[in-house]
Amino acid sequence: MDLPPTIVAGGDLTGDLTMSDATTITSPQGIQAFRAICCAQALEMWVKHKMLTTRQAKPAFLMQLAAEITGKAFKPRDYLGAAAAIRAKLEAERGQ
Repeated sequence: MDLPPTIVAGGDLTGDLTMSDATTITSPQGIQAFRAICCAQALEMWVKHKMLTTRQAKPAFLMQLAAEITGKAFKPRDYLGAAAAIRAKLEAERGQ
């Protein structure tokens, strides 16, 4: 794999490319973790500021995504509970 001199392959994130101060996530585990982090942050932002991160990231969609990520069912407006469950799952996976 020929990479420009400022990019190094490998490291802790197998298959990912790291450049000076930016990281490109290419491994399936990294993509799923990034997706989970974004979902948790979007739910928290909705609760605190009533702002959507994108037009498609409406609370109902985020709750559906949280249920998919955690494998748990949440009450319809339990946004902070869903965000906490996502973060707990991420911490548990990090500990493995």
